[in-house]
Amino acid sequence: MISSPAVILEANSKGFTTVSMDRDPTLRFGLAQMSSRHVIGDASALPFDAASFDAVATEPPYHVSALDSIVASISEMARVTRDGGRIAYLIASEQTTAVRSAGARAGLTLELAASINRKGLEVTCLCWSR
Repeated sequence: MISSPAVILEANSKGFTTVSMDRDPTLRFGLAQMSSRHVIGDASALPFDAASFDAVATEPPYHVSALDSIVASISEMARVTRDGGRIAYLIASEQTTAVRSAGARAGLTLELAASINRKGLEVTCLCWSR
């Protein structure tokens, strides 16, 4: 499952089957054309069975108002990822501490925490294994 258009395109180019999701129904037109399947939903209550995915990648909103939703999504991402699967988040750097803590509470093993300057914006890539 993937929510970022850039990540969807990259995953498709590598031969992965992709499922995109966003809670904004107007995005369904573009995302549905990019991914194998598009779902309208909220990441804090994913509409998928447990252990449905080998990997999950997301780039949630960077705004401070999104932090509670991002933290709430971690346990759901862990729930839908198979044992041995991977979960990746690209987040605003100021969200890192809270999101790392949520990953630890969800029982995920942090494998990568990398700071990235994305066109002048400091972001962090966090990757876990389940």
